Amino acid sequence: LGPVYVVAYAFSRKERIAVYGEGVFQSRFTDLCVEFLARNPSDIALRQVEMAGVTSQILTQLGKLLELDVQDEPLAVARAIVAQFDDLVPWTSKTQSLSPMTLRVREVLKRASDPNRLLFDDLPALVKSEKDGGFDPKKVARLLRDALAEMRAAYPTTLAELKALMLNELDVRAETTDAIADLRDRAENIRQIGGDLRLDAFVGRLAQFHGTHQDMEGLASIAANKLPRDWNDSDRERARVGIAELAGAFLRL
Repeated sequence: LGPVYVVAYAFSRKERIAVYGEGVFQSRFTDLCVEFLARNPSDIALRQVEMAGVTSQILTQLGKLLELDVQDEPLAVARAIVAQFDDLVPWTSKTQSLSPMTLRVREVLKRASDPNRLLFDDLPALVKSEKDGGFDPKKVARLLRDALAEMRAAYPTTLAELKALMLNELDVRAETTDAIADLRDRAENIRQIGGDLRLDAFVGRLAQFHGTHQDMEGLASIAANKLPRDWNDSDRERARVGIAELAGAFLRL
């Protein structure tokens, strides 16, 4: 019954109790945390976090500046910030195509081991100069807002670039409804006659292509032989080459 009581306690005190998995601050107490707890309790730690006075006021202000949809609880602000990073697709935590400052913010969020240290030491250190006298929540908020916005945009931007490349290679000169419909007709015309499983899969996807985010994920996964969400930068380049090769085979067929 130990794990049951620990989970109940953590949820009943979530405004003051921070949860750590293998020493890393967790934005949410998830099913995986429960699984770790049941398997090996030493992998999960709880820590009472009392943020009062000036600290509480600063974090509340930080939450408002970042427009976080959380209660005015300091620990909830810290969780919400880390949760925004946790919700990004895995590729975002691997790519080096981000700006230098955003890469630094990402590394801080990846190794976040304590909400206090994250918000009052690690992140402020990125914007602090020798002339600064102390913690400036507005600077930290702007840094986080811009870095998280860039990270959120990175994956959709990559898929958009791959789509533009593919349409250009397939001689689709305008991304209009009629042009995409014409591409589907062209693909339907040559389905199952290529004799190559990978090309047939590519043609089959094009026969159902409407230009959506999900459509492009499916085509990119065929080009790189790997789901885009799990890519690294070399997989992205492999996808570019694969799309060009498959498009060329499509035109010849």
